[in-house]
Amino acid sequence: MDTQEKITSLRKDFLDRDQDNYVRIRRSGRLGWESLIPAGGNYSDMLRNCRGEGDIIKEAYGMARDYIVAMDTPYRVTLRLSPEANCTDSKVVYLATRVFDDADLSDGQKIDTFVGLAVHEGCHLKYTDFSQMTTEPNGIVRNLINVLEDERIERLCGEQMPGYANFLKATKYYMFDLYRQRKIEEAQQKELPKHVRLLNAILAIIRYPKALGDADLEGFAEVLYDVREVVLDYPATPAAVTSAAKDIYELTAYFSSEDKCKKALFQSRWDKNDVVCPHCGQNFSVTAGTIFENTKIPFRKWFLAMYLISCHKKGISSVQLATDIAVIQKKEMKETDRFSYMFKKAIGTCYYRNVKMAA
Repeated sequence: MDTQEKITSLRKDFLDRDQDNYVRIRRSGRLGWESLIPAGGNYSDMLRNCRGEGDIIKEAYGMARDYIVAMDTPYRVTLRLSPEANCTDSKVVYLATRVFDDADLSDGQKIDTFVGLAVHEGCHLKYTDFSQMTTEPNGIVRNLINVLEDERIERLCGEQMPGYANFLKATKYYMFDLYRQRKIEEAQQKELPKHVRLLNAILAIIRYPKALGDADLEGFAEVLYDVREVVLDYPATPAAVTSAAKDIYELTAYFSSEDKCKKALFQSRWDKNDVVCPHCGQNFSVTAGTIFENTKIPFRKWFLAMYLISCHKKGISSVQLATDIAVIQKKEMKETDRFSYMFKKAIGTCYYRNVKMAA
């Protein structure tokens, strides 16, 4: 299969999901209650009519709590509201309230999106092995596990609780489509490093293919097609998810050696094969005048650090960053602190991972 044929196959959703919002929902053996919703209506409208309308956040919180309880999860959890965070550690479920500040959404759309967040976290409580989610030392593999696990639990929800999965449609549309597009426009489409763009492309093709831009699809077609082959028979267990994440990580090892990293840095700075000082004629070091100058930390770790920093909207501490890239010396930890500040100032944030829906 040539590259163009691979691009054509990648444009189709190969995971057999709803083509609008990429949620896989069982169609047979269902009550079909959605048929009672008027055209343009919201899933939560029927419940709101029963309860009576009131404060929208209180309404949504009550519905979210009731849905998680009804999901019969093995954990007893506390629901807490947060401005941005959507995650759970099996003890507390945090749900972001920013959707309620969105003036472009109706009250029904806001509630649907919020309840969808709760359903997603409820799926983690019901299906995720939290012990496996926290033991992986490689930061990129850990992020890939999160992406794959998010899709796995939503597929299980669509099969076992198809009515609940309808709320996931509203949430995925908002988080991966509407919200992402706004953030890209606000950032004026800042150019991200190649390896960050590749990992975002992998996230998009697994979770929401519509978010994958043509340039990245064409530029990373070979790797993305290999990723497709890894997940075509979608991993059905937490252990299979971890194995698939490691396989995908190997496929993305563009920067697996110091030489590859230096070459990538050189190409990002200059379009010539050799750059020399106009005064003395000596070759420039690829790190001269950059935040990498005189660093003692290997380039492979810095490139991993760039991805990890770009994934944290509110920042990542130098201690956590040092842990993720396996830096333990005090002087090197100081470097990570300086690097974090300068890198975030230079390129902004990575929006695909900012809209991730689970811990």
